[in-house]
Amino acid sequence: MSLGSLLVILDRLLVSLCHLLVSLHHLLVSLRHLLVSLRHLLVSLRHLLVSSRHLLVSLRHLLVSLRRLLVSSRHLLVSFRYLLVSLRHLLVSLRHLFVSLRHLLVSLRHLLVSLLFTRELIHQVCKLYF
Repeated sequence: MSLGSLLVILDRLLVSLCHLLVSLHHLLVSLRHLLVSLRHLLVSLRHLLVSSRHLLVSLRHLLVSLRRLLVSSRHLLVSFRYLLVSLRHLLVSLRHLFVSLRHLLVSLRHLLVSLLFTRELIHQVCKLYF
């Protein structure tokens, strides 16, 4: 082998080594970009987990509020039922009062009739004896 052939082979070998080094550099840059992308992905996943936890807490608060609303609604319905029962009792009491008043009026009328009858009797007796 001649020195020129060896130099050509050595030149090609150096060019191939440079290409290999450039390719390794590109590979390392790509790996670094991949690692940065993975780090961003992990940060996004952590944010997603935090947001999911906040959502779950908000949902739990909403469920507690809904349960309280249901309990309050149930209490309101019970109170309304008691109010209706009380109103019914009041109406029954008023009806009894009016019936009693009617009986009183009838009794008063009977008393007046009795008084008139008694007066008439007294008047008749007085006429007979005086």
